Amino acid sequence: MPPYKVLVVLINYNGSQFLEEACLTMLDEFYNANLSLNYFIWDNASNDDSQDIIKKLVKENDCVSAYFSDENLGFGEAVNRVVKLHSCDYIILQNNDTKIISLVDSLRLIESGAFPNNTIMTTNILNEDMTKQKNIFSYPSLIKLFLELFLLKGLFLRLKGYFFSREGEYKYDSLRGRYFSGCFWVLSRETFGKGFDASFKFYHEECMFFMRLEQCGVKKRIIDTDQVVHYGGGSGVSEFTFVNYYLGLLKLFKYKGVFSYSLARVLLISGCLYRMIFIALGFSVSTNPLAPVYKKGQKLKLSRLKVFNYHISLLKGLWWLND
Repeated sequence: MPPYKVLVVLINYNGSQFLEEACLTMLDEFYNANLSLNYFIWDNASNDDSQDIIKKLVKENDCVSAYFSDENLGFGEAVNRVVKLHSCDYIILQNNDTKIISLVDSLRLIESGAFPNNTIMTTNILNEDMTKQKNIFSYPSLIKLFLELFLLKGLFLRLKGYFFSREGEYKYDSLRGRYFSGCFWVLSRETFGKGFDASFKFYHEECMFFMRLEQCGVKKRIIDTDQVVHYGGGSGVSEFTFVNYYLGLLKLFKYKGVFSYSLARVLLISGCLYRMIFIALGFSVSTNPLAPVYKKGQKLKLSRLKVFNYHISLLKGLWWLND
């Protein structure tokens, strides 16, 4: 039978630093594989030198093609459009800030026809120093939201670390109720289905995707023998990031039901006001809702006035939110 068609999708926005390495290390993995590769780069209106790099990659590699969007559609919608344009058996989603170390076992499963259809997979995700990176997260909950908004998360984690062993931090008995970070996934075209919820434009689209898949009984699997380095994106949090992260998080609670959504909205409003009082009293409040998952110990040097204004903008967004 003819080789299976694999569509690798890389969505790029201002990712010139790692873009070429991400593409070329992926191509290397397919060199000896009996698979039909279509590597597609969608550029979301980058304003760095990404487009020059992409044009070079397309020119030098027959299996690489690209599209340059006039606007930033976000990750999910861009992936949806790429998949609709192409016929394929399997889809690999790759971040623009990754480096492929090995995909031997993942590609062998596809090549042999042994890849489970109703399954989404990821690999062993590593930091730049080759230590293991946390890439499995639990779905949001009202308790976690409360702890984060009212500045109790650090205390809770310290108490948890004191009373419970940290051994096996990255070992999960069950992947139910958890999702993979969007830096690297492998799944069949059938499992991808209708794709991402396009209303999640910039944050939480992967979490929403997994919540929908889990309802359909899709299984999750980690191929520990394969390795991908994830460099971990940007270095700071803008007002746009801060506001849209929490507004997107609120939309996830809407999916859980009216009660969860209403209570989450109350928590966000009251949590904002609580934090603003702390800031006004001269205390420092973190603006990094994305947490130091990739770059541990990173400090964000923002004035208290700017942090205060971030929270005002979030309150405005919550007030004018269209239910």
